[in-house]
Amino acid sequence: MTAVDIDDVFADEEVATIDNTALQYVTGGRIDAGPQTVDPKVMQAFQQGSQAFQQGCQSFVQKKQQDDSQSMQMVQQMMGGGGKGGGGRGAQGQG
Repeated sequence: MTAVDIDDVFADEEVATIDNTALQYVTGGRIDAGPQTVDPKVMQAFQQGSQAFQQGCQSFVQKKQQDDSQSMQMVQQMMGGGGKGGGGRGAQGQG
């Protein structure tokens, strides 16, 4: 393996400098000041995403409530307290 001289690697390329006005807010390698306003398209995208998320959560809650209600009805019917011809004998049928 041969050693590569760094000067040979960049010898044919010219290094571009950055204009000082582009660097006026840069400190420690980080941009110190960002845009003063948020792009309206970005805000609209956030709002649409938020609405979709909220609708998804509401659908999930409604479905869960329905499932829980159906499960409770099924348990009540199995225990004979449903009033719809539940198969359980209850306390009176034992003896």
